[in-house]
Amino acid sequence: TLTANPLALDDETVLERVQVIAARRRLFVHRVAVQKVGARQSVTLDLEVDRRMSLGAAHEIASQLEGAITDELGADIEVETHIEPMEMFEIGGADAEPAFTQRIAEALARAAARDGVLRDIHDVRVRAAANGFIVIFHCHADPALTVEAAHERVDALERAMRDEFPAVIRTVGHAEPAR
Repeated sequence: TLTANPLALDDETVLERVQVIAARRRLFVHRVAVQKVGARQSVTLDLEVDRRMSLGAAHEIASQLEGAITDELGADIEVETHIEPMEMFEIGGADAEPAFTQRIAEALARAAARDGVLRDIHDVRVRAAANGFIVIFHCHADPALTVEAAHERVDALERAMRDEFPAVIRTVGHAEPAR
């Protein structure tokens, strides 16, 4: 059996090194920010842990991660961790009625037409869950659009659709480069 462990290389950025350190511990981190504050560097990050975990256990994991980052990057680096419950869903469900799915698809298409950045709403799926509906869709955008801009537009489309359909509890929009 071969086990591969990520290693931080000297030419990696602090951001990349923090991600490697977390990955080595099989931890999920996001929103990693690196700031230069005077002569020091400051790293802040969000650490996702099992939502059922006790705060004591989660804090110990965060402290160990902070220590590992400090050990690898130097004692003069400031590290702060925000602990978040990991969002993991395993819920029952069924396809929504075709007429309702069609209404959702039409609302998404209308909102995309108003926005003008996203187009070709397709692969719309609506699933009924115990407490509402989950909507999944794909759309196309200019391949040169930044990820940030595409994400903002998809979020706006999702909000517009949920305003029209308050029973929707989750929306997953997948932007693809237009060809």
